[in-house]
Parts: sequence; C-alpha cells; structure tokens
Amino acid sequence: VAMVALPNAVVDTSTTNFVAGITTSALDGKDNLIGFQGDFTFDSTVITFESEPVQKAGLTSGNWNVTGNVLDGPGPIRTLRISAFSNDFEPLSGSGTLCELRATRVSKAGQITQLLWAAPPDHFIFIDADLITHKPGYAAPGSLTPSWKPRQSQQRPNPPDSLIFSDDNVPRDQETKSFSTRIPLKNDPELAIG
Repeated sequence: VAMVALPNAVVDTSTTNFVAGITTSALDGKDNLIGFQGDFTFDSTVITFESEPVQKAGLTSGNWNVTGNVLDGPGPIRTLRISAFSNDFEPLSGSGTLCELRATRVSKAGQITQLLWAAPPDHFIFIDADLITHKPGYAAPGSLTPSWKPRQSQQRPNPPDSLIFSDDNVPRDQETKSFSTRIPLKNDPELAIG
C-alpha cells in the first residue's frame, strides 16, 4: 500500500460537529487485508470526538466493524486509537475512504490542529488474513483548519472621480515650490485623446 492519509479538512467556524475521512491509495484484494489499526494525536483544546468517534465508510461500508477510542492521558495533546476488521474476511479492495472521523470542534478561536500518526509500535498498520501486519509506504499527517464565511458588507459609497495628492504640508526651503497632482479614477474627458 503506497499511502494512508489523515484528513486535511477546512471546517466552517459555524460548524460544531463534522465528519472527515481517512483515505488510502489503491489496495489489491489479493493482499487479503482484512483489518487495520493505528493511533494519531490531536489537540483536544481545538477538537474532540463524539462518543462513537469513528464510523465505517467507503471501503469499509460493508460488513466491517470500525471503532475508535480516545485514550486517557494528561495534557491537551490526546490520542485517538482506531481499529477495524472485516466480519466476513472480505478483504479491502480499491482506493478512497477507509473510514470517517466524527469530530466536534470545541475551540471558538479558529485554531488549527494537526493530526499526526503515532510512532511505532502504535503507527498505522494493515492486517492480512494470516495476521501479518503491513505498514503503508507513507502515512500522511493531516490537519483541521477553520474557515470563516465572509460577512455581508455594508454598501460603500461610490469612490471619488479622482484623488488629489499635495505636498503643501511638507517642509521646504524658500526656493522649492509646492505642487499638487490630480489622478483620474474614472473616465475623464480631460484625458480623452482625439
């Protein structure tokens, strides 16, 4: 397996609960991959996870058991452990979403949190029908980034037809004369060539 990736999601700041997928590159059914597991860290001051933090989706939408658990620990950086297996030993095949994370945004400040796979032995692995583990070529980190909807702006008055720059207030010696310059901003008949 070339790659497994945590989500890189942009979440609207008005959204509290959201779903984001863990994805994989192409999986060959001949490899008999019937399970996977892995831990990743997140900042619990920015997001947390619902009571059922992971759900089956995409490649695991059939007869799969997909679970997750936020591990106990001190500090704001916490660990979510995911685990999944095929109930009928039907192997994973194809590419796309492996499962979905069910997250809750707790920070109103619009902070970003990185999602980082744990180091071995808790890193992401696939498990085949002979219970042999296989690590992906690359386990990509992810992040959750806030997005703000633009506010309805109040209508502004039309801009002026021109701006005038002047140096009247600049200190100078007696021989230097002041100047002003008119810069047209709209169609100006004085500038018409003809």
